[in-house]
Amino acid sequence: MKKLICILTAIMLVFAVSCSNDTPGVSDAGGVDLIQMPEASGVLEGDALTSIETILEGITWETQFSNSNVIEDVQYLYSGSKLVAAIHIEGDSMVYEFVSSAGSFKAGDRLVVTEPDNGEMTFTYNGNSISSETAMNMMYSVGAVTTRSSVSGTSKVENYTIDGESYTLDIVYNCTGADDSDVKKISISLSSEYNGIINFAIYEEYYYGDGPSRHSYCIEIAGVVYSYDDSNSYVVGNAVSIISDEIDIPW
Repeated sequence: MKKLICILTAIMLVFAVSCSNDTPGVSDAGGVDLIQMPEASGVLEGDALTSIETILEGITWETQFSNSNVIEDVQYLYSGSKLVAAIHIEGDSMVYEFVSSAGSFKAGDRLVVTEPDNGEMTFTYNGNSISSETAMNMMYSVGAVTTRSSVSGTSKVENYTIDGESYTLDIVYNCTGADDSDVKKISISLSSEYNGIINFAIYEEYYYGDGPSRHSYCIEIAGVVYSYDDSNSYVVGNAVSIISDEIDIPW
């Protein structure tokens, strides 16, 4: 459903590309603070590398997660460097909450796009029904736009086996994106120590701009950040994909 009712945002982005080849960058003011890939002070290797991969290798597509909860799932819409609106999901509706004036909209306006499972897409503007044509024209009036997204959530894996011992994994997930890349931070806490490790964080940057897409990783253990090459084992990348699929709701 979310992909279907993203049509308005998609139209705005297409309009932005067709009308401007030099869209200004997104301001850091307002909206969402992007997660930054931390600078590594060393390479993950030796016992630490073996321990992290052993902890993560049991996370598969058959892993049973519990208490999964999306805390935030929102996009922020910018016109140039100005934050224009927050976009979020309420049931089967996509809601545009305008925080500043842009085109036909003013601060405080609310545009709701509803797509029932078995029904026709409808539009309301400040509580009043409007036609799809009116909604599209209003969105076009905003002009060139960029977006930032933020998703956060929590989950748990109970009775998780590592080297024959049972653990509980508590997971905190955060992902932010803008322009041509997303950065994820996944924090994992173990119910008891495994080889001296009780919690750690995985950072993943996914670049999908010009040229081939690529992933890069680093691991933070006890406040120390290590670079990590996932090209040989794919253990970290696989765990990140599975956890993301469990918590994240893709736009």
